[in-house]
Amino acid sequence: MDISQATAFVAPSTQPGHLRATAPGQVATRSSGHGHVGGSPLLGLGAFAMAAAAARKVRAPRATTLRASTVDEYIAENDVIAFITPTCPFCREAVAALTDAGYPPVTVEVSPGSDLRNELASKTNSTSVPKVWVKGNFVGGCNDGGMGGVKPLLRSGKIQELMS
Repeated sequence: MDISQATAFVAPSTQPGHLRATAPGQVATRSSGHGHVGGSPLLGLGAFAMAAAAARKVRAPRATTLRASTVDEYIAENDVIAFITPTCPFCREAVAALTDAGYPPVTVEVSPGSDLRNELASKTNSTSVPKVWVKGNFVGGCNDGGMGGVKPLLRSGKIQELMS
């Protein structure tokens, strides 16, 4: 796939292991928490290869580079994934609850009005965040939606069941 044709890529945040969706033609990697790698427009495959090599150098405990272009691809590539906005307290709470339970999610930051955010809204019939999937199952947000939300499902043992 030509990078400039992609629907969405992810870019690093300053938070370790955190990703954010970017515009087509941009590539990003998971951040080590010590600055950014990637995230700038890339004009050729050579630059893409350099960004991918740099991603390996800042490897987080789980994946290094996500290249998915649709929500379904993100979900298929990750056991636990949360689509979030950085200022949302429910997003932070859901991510913290999953992490504390031993299931740290891959996080993808989605901007209001972005193609990825619109795709999420279409898929879930809701525009709110977080949107969390566990092993391909939409579990909802922090306290509601989907199968009931991250925190209630952790309390009931359902997320643990899905992960086993």
